[in-house]
Amino acid sequence: MKTHLTLILCTLALTGCSHRSLYETGQNYQKSQCIIDAQTPEQIDACRQANNMSYEEYKKAREALAKQPTPEK
Repeated sequence: MKTHLTLILCTLALTGCSHRSLYETGQNYQKSQCIIDAQTPEQIDACRQANNMSYEEYKKAREALAKQPTPEK
């Protein structure tokens, strides 16, 4: 299944899809897999409510993490 997702993502990347499209595709895939694996109605509801971070929120969080200094070893 991971190779299938990887193939889809690579195809999308090669066809010029935006970062937003790739992010949304990944989010939709995760949500679909969560719902497929859910065994109770409560788990299905939790899947639907999880991972609702917009691309803009994701991008801001990612940029904030990138600005943080890396810990020295």
